[in-house]
Order: sequence, then C-alpha cells, then structure tokens
Amino acid sequence: MPPDTCFEPLPTPEEAASFEWGGQRARPRKKIAAVCKKDATYLKPPGSCNSRWEGTSVAINIECVEDSTIAILDVTSQVNISECVNCRIIVGPCVGSVFIVDSKNCTISVAAKELRLREVADSTVRSYTPEKAVVVESCKELRFGAWEVAYPGLAAQF
Repeated sequence: MPPDTCFEPLPTPEEAASFEWGGQRARPRKKIAAVCKKDATYLKPPGSCNSRWEGTSVAINIECVEDSTIAILDVTSQVNISECVNCRIIVGPCVGSVFIVDSKNCTISVAAKELRLREVADSTVRSYTPEKAVVVESCKELRFGAWEVAYPGLAAQF
C-alpha cells in the first residue's frame, strides 16, 4: 500500500463474509429447522468496519443467536439483528439504522441515527439516538435507559 493511502481497498470476500454471523433461521416452507449459534462472541473491534474502509457502506447482519455477546465497536452503515435470545448486544456509532427484531431477554446498547425495534420482548434498551429516532413496534416489557458504553477510539468515531 502506498504511504499516502490511509485506508485499505475494498474488503476481501473473507472480510465481507465476517459481516454476516449467527445461526440459521427456520424456513418452514422449505422444511429447514432453526439452528441457533449458542454461547459465542461476535466482535468487530474499532477499525474493522467503516473506519477501515472509508466511503464503503458496511452493513452487519446477525441472526439466530442464543446466550451470546455481540459487540460491534466500529462505525457501520446499517445493522440488522434478528432472533436473539439472552444476548448482550452493543452497537457502536451507526450512521444509518439499527433494526432489532424477534428477540427476547436481551440487554441492548445502541448508538445510531435511528433504532427500530419490532417484536422485542423482556429486554433492556440503552440508546444514544436523536430525539424521536427510536421506533417501537409490537414490543412488550421493554426498559429504556441512557447509553453506557465506552471503549478506546469511541470519541473519534462520533
């Protein structure tokens, strides 16, 4: 890489594949049973997403996870999280929307332009979002609070 280039070229196929994580959702029409990833950790440390590939739209997709920790500690363009049970979810600054659907008994900390929750139950949500940027649809037993996350490099990401 030339010394005057600050950022790497586009992600390799292996790096791009790391933006998708979890198990397999049920597909009843195709007779596919759900297979959840359990007792695992998904970590995207600072410098592993948009801040590594500036100008690239990095979207993270996570589905079908149980009893796990999900920590996305870099700037992203969009995050989709679905079917999580008993998980700790941390999403660092997202310049777009974070969608969390069909999840329960999670502790969720999100900094985003918009947070959308649908069919989320018995969970704690701590958000750093603009006023009126949290959309809640068909959820129950949610508790809300202020975002409480700190890690090296966070101020520069904001």
